[in-house]
Amino acid sequence: MQKLDAFFNPRSIAVVGASNDEGGVGNVIAKNIKNLGYRGKVFFINPKHAEILGQKCYAELKEIGEKIDLAVIVIPAKFVNRVIQESSRLVKNYVIISAGFSEIGAEGEKREEELKKIVQTENLNILGPNCLGFIIPSLKLNASFAGGMPEAGNISFVSQSGALAVAIMDIAKSEEIKFSNIISIGNKAQLDESELL
Repeated sequence: MQKLDAFFNPRSIAVVGASNDEGGVGNVIAKNIKNLGYRGKVFFINPKHAEILGQKCYAELKEIGEKIDLAVIVIPAKFVNRVIQESSRLVKNYVIISAGFSEIGAEGEKREEELKKIVQTENLNILGPNCLGFIIPSLKLNASFAGGMPEAGNISFVSQSGALAVAIMDIAKSEEIKFSNIISIGNKAQLDESELL
């Protein structure tokens, strides 16, 4: 496992599966990262688009031509492992939003085992798969498909369930609770509660 500094304080982020489709997960995440105040570099990856949110879009991660601190993956599960394998020299930290892994049964379990082997061989950090993503309010970084930006504070919240994380965020807003980070860990293929602690 790599150090997690660049994971949770990235200077550059690529959204693989970013989209112009209003309301789609790839569109929501692209908007969250680009429009809520994050100050690092943002790259969008999708071979179907030349431009997303008024910004150049790349067909593949390797087209960017530089190392990226964090990639957020929002593509069908069957493509995830190949994309990570092919980009592992440029990117060491991944958030896998995509579902379709161990939570769906035997086929997904096989896919997740393959993912774990790639992670180990290439020395990568993986959050997820099948997760909401994470939010670091002090950086104005919402690398998730939850709406809005909680206020910055000193409470870290880690949840397996993305739905629970969103519910807690809603309650926290009315109760004026502030967060240093909100992290959804999903299937915990690599990073789990103990690693994050």
